[in-house]
Amino acid sequence: MKDEEFLGRVYRELLSRDPDPLGLKFFADRLRNGASRAEIVIQLAKSDEYVSLLLRRHTHIRDLRDDDPSRFVEVHPIDCDVPAKCLHMATADDFDWLEERIIANGYYERPGSWSFEISPEKEVVAEIVAAFAPERALELGCANGVVLELLRRSGIFAEGIDISRMAIARAFDGIRDRIHFGDLLDIDLPPGSFDLVFGLDIFEHLNPNRLDQYFERVEELLTPDGVLLANVPAYGPDDVFGTVLPFLYDDWVEAARQRRPFRILDIDEDGYPVHGHLVWADTEWWEAQFTARSLRRARDVERAIHGRYDRFFDVAAPFRRSLYVFVREPRPAARLDHAIAQLRTPSPVLRALPVT
Repeated sequence: MKDEEFLGRVYRELLSRDPDPLGLKFFADRLRNGASRAEIVIQLAKSDEYVSLLLRRHTHIRDLRDDDPSRFVEVHPIDCDVPAKCLHMATADDFDWLEERIIANGYYERPGSWSFEISPEKEVVAEIVAAFAPERALELGCANGVVLELLRRSGIFAEGIDISRMAIARAFDGIRDRIHFGDLLDIDLPPGSFDLVFGLDIFEHLNPNRLDQYFERVEELLTPDGVLLANVPAYGPDDVFGTVLPFLYDDWVEAARQRRPFRILDIDEDGYPVHGHLVWADTEWWEAQFTARSLRRARDVERAIHGRYDRFFDVAAPFRRSLYVFVREPRPAARLDHAIAQLRTPSPVLRALPVT
């Protein structure tokens, strides 16, 4: 059996997926440099991804369909004859119910799709944050603080917020006391405390009925020249990052036309919306939510990010493409010009990767 075939088989049997290009190159190089196949298996079996997958298989959660079967419907995807089981959010009150069920059933206290390990993807995120040279940063939904730890190592002070005790329990020692447990709306942080706030795959987990309160709180925490980085699963075509996620259902197309969130949500094996997302919407809707007050999108900075990292995103982290940069008016030109200049230089993180 050739090395590539062996690695594919090990990935599928241990991680239930095909190897990603970076992982394939990394382990193929290890084998060529003398590592045994047994060592590769052991390394993958010790990985955070495998441990989380194993725990997830043996961590049972109440099936959401048992709470209210009437909320689930069959919907035909576009150009597909086989219907999919989906969650139908008919009214605004349904999102309150869904949020309450997710929290009450302990959805965030079990391993999810996120990783607790330092990885090239997290190193890239930390490098993007560092390009803005923040004096004090805040991460929303920081999990165990991987990015916070990377920022600490580069001399940047950053705090984090998360609602998962399970994730915080696995925090890095160097930043454990910088993580606040709880909801952003309930945590006492002084206004204007941070010149950079960032959230990776977090805003879509918020109740859409309270999004205005969260955006107001984020703006309150930012300094006048502060920057907000928001990575969300934005559907449909965007003039900067293209189409990351296509429309799958007619409801999604109609929702984008009406400038509203989607009411048909894809579900996982336990009946919860995939990854626990409460907000499903297209890119124009997302941008409108952030810019409803004083925030404006800095497309030139976003293009600089894509110029530096698009090849990496394409290979290893496609969903990081939908990364928005927002600032207040008047535009903090000095801060953004500095970031663009940094982003136009070669990336130390990418230089160290086996495939970019």
